[in-house]
Amino acid sequence: MNLFAIPEILLTLLPGVGTALGLTVAALVLGLPLGLGLAVLARDPSRPLRVTAWCIIEFGRGIPGLVLLYLIYFGLPQVGLYYTAITSAVIGFTYMTAAYTSEIFAGGLNSISGNQKEAVASLGFAPFAAFRLIYLPQLLRVARGPLISWGILLLQATALGYAIAVPEIMSRAYNYAAITFDYSTTFTAAGAIYLAITQAVLLVFRVLLPAREPRRREVRSRHSGPLAAG
Repeated sequence: MNLFAIPEILLTLLPGVGTALGLTVAALVLGLPLGLGLAVLARDPSRPLRVTAWCIIEFGRGIPGLVLLYLIYFGLPQVGLYYTAITSAVIGFTYMTAAYTSEIFAGGLNSISGNQKEAVASLGFAPFAAFRLIYLPQLLRVARGPLISWGILLLQATALGYAIAVPEIMSRAYNYAAITFDYSTTFTAAGAIYLAITQAVLLVFRVLLPAREPRRREVRSRHSGPLAAG
């Protein structure tokens, strides 16, 4: 391992950080609402809608991300749909995000009790207003941790973009290593960049969204309090 080459390697890889972060943000912004929509459709009373949502979710979760990117970038042109590498990656990662986070959102929806739904209905809330004002905040609170974990995994998954020539971190690392033959130093530096970004993101979330510990309720026994003083 050539430690003296690390500064040069980092300068080569840093432009790919912006690409990886951009792909992650785009996939989350587009994929999370789609995942929520799929979770809702999967619980719809209409059987055709439930089956359609289930098929979309299981297909997105069932095939590897690399295969999905190949299908979009290399397969769709055969039916007349042409996308750039960046656009193909955004489509692929958005679909992955929607499919995987739909299960996270479904878990949040399942955590809402039937009694609460009956109470909301008795108060005369319209379905959309009830979902937006009452159910969605609870759902997001329950799903917050898993969604953060998915965001970290998605950032790491952007490394698959090298297979379709997206100039992200791993693509630049592979190109540099192919020229210098210094694979160990280059890929170690790439791994260190992913680690640094991951820890920075987690630190930001810990600061902005500190874990809330439930308040401990003071339980008084029958022999405590002023009545027990005498």
